[in-house]
Amino acid sequence: AVAVAWWFGVRDIGSGLGPQPMANYKQVIVKLCVAIVPVQLMLLIFGEPHELTDEIGVVLTILQWILLAFACYPGAKYRT
Repeated sequence: AVAVAWWFGVRDIGSGLGPQPMANYKQVIVKLCVAIVPVQLMLLIFGEPHELTDEIGVVLTILQWILLAFACYPGAKYRT
């Protein structure tokens, strides 16, 4: 669902435009998503399968990808 929303948001962007710099809060979101990776590894590798640690790791992964999609989504200035 996030990928479809992403595609609808960026499909009309002209191909001649280059990437725009990220806002500071979006850079913080990307850094947070990268910082979560070791926690995910610990939860998913060392946790019991189909138990609470595994479920927390999966929820963190889903939230991480939603946050990354939000952070990388181009703003309104990109379309002008």
